[in-house]
Formats: sequence, structure tokens, C-alpha cells
Amino acid sequence: GTISVMALEGLFFLMQKHNLDYPEFYSKLYSIITPKTLLIKTRSRFFKLVALFLKSFKLPAYVVAAFAKKLCRISLQSDPGVCTFTLALVFNLIKRHPQCRPLIHRIPEDSSVAALLNVKAFGEDPFDSKETDLSKCGALDSCLWEIRALENHYSPKVVSLARNFTQDNAPKYEIDINPYLDDSYDNLYIQESTYRKNQKIALRYEPPGRLFDCEEMKMFFPSSTR
Repeated sequence: GTISVMALEGLFFLMQKHNLDYPEFYSKLYSIITPKTLLIKTRSRFFKLVALFLKSFKLPAYVVAAFAKKLCRISLQSDPGVCTFTLALVFNLIKRHPQCRPLIHRIPEDSSVAALLNVKAFGEDPFDSKETDLSKCGALDSCLWEIRALENHYSPKVVSLARNFTQDNAPKYEIDINPYLDDSYDNLYIQESTYRKNQKIALRYEPPGRLFDCEEMKMFFPSSTR
């Protein structure tokens, strides 16, 4: 986990500053990204490095699609802190690489769980999560149906980020991922509790003049209205 990330960071520095040729860099990074890796203590640093490694506009479309698909798939079995980062990062990847927009356009309109699992209606997902070769994993021929599933997440923050992909009023520019680097259960709970605490309680605008109105009196006390 941490040692592998530090090794890739050193390789990335050598590739940038000293023109080191290492074709397997993104394959190694792809293999490192797992649900367990995203739970390490230094995951905020890992998130930042992953975003840095994938920042180039010159990455092939199949590489971007593979990372986007894998990150969304991992989000289905991760805590909300991971989901917020992965959704923001995938959103930025799609913005930078228009060739990957079909991953969004192929998403089924029906977001119900039954529809997403209906293999007969949509066919089997061509993405092979066990394939280590990015060019053969089939991500570019797949779709990000996981985003539809995350729209039904219990965390409002995750839901709002997932809806950015399919709503017409989605952000026109890339999302700043820095606010999502340190998201965790504790942080999200504090944010939600603070937000709820600052909200005003809904009250009746006009104070009632009587306990029951005329219609209610006729319904519940017919003898008293005669």
C-alpha cells in the first residue's frame, strides 16, 4: 500500500524531470488501486497522487476509461469518504477526455437496482475487473452504471456528486478535489449535523384561530354543528 505509492511517486518524478521511460507505470498504478488501498491511513496523500498521475490530457482514452470504471466499481463497496473523491476525480477525467463521454451516455435511464441487474435488457458488462491489461479490460466499451447506483446512496454528498454526471445543470468546469481528500465518516457526520443544526424549523405561518376548522368539525363532531 503505502510503500507502493511512494515508489510510484519516485518513478513519476523521474519520468517528469529526467525523461525516464517506464511504460508499465499506469498498469502498476491500476493494480495498486483496490478497496483495501483506499483505506490506508495516508489515503489523502494517495488520493492526491492518483489525481496528479491522471492529470495529463495526453493519456489514451482506454487508460482513462479503465481508471474511471475501476474507481466507480470500488465506490460501490467503499465508505462515503472514498465515494466523494472517486466521483469528483472521475467527473474531472470525463471533462478532460471527451472520448470517454460515451461511458456516461450509455448509462441506463432506469436507475432502479432491478433494472441495473437486468442482464437481458442491457447485456452483460464488458468490463473485466480482473484483467490487468488496460487495453483489454473492456472499460471503453462499457458504461458507468455504477453512478446510477450511487445516486441512491444514503449520503447526500455522494448523491449530489453522482447526479453531476447526468443532470443538465452539472458543473461546466472541473471539480476541485481538495475538499474531498480528507472526507471520512467523522467529517461527513460533523458536516451533516452542523448543516441540520443551522436550518430553521418549519413552523406554521399563520397561528390557528381554533383547534378544528369547519370541515373538520362537521367530520368529527357532526352533532355539534346541527
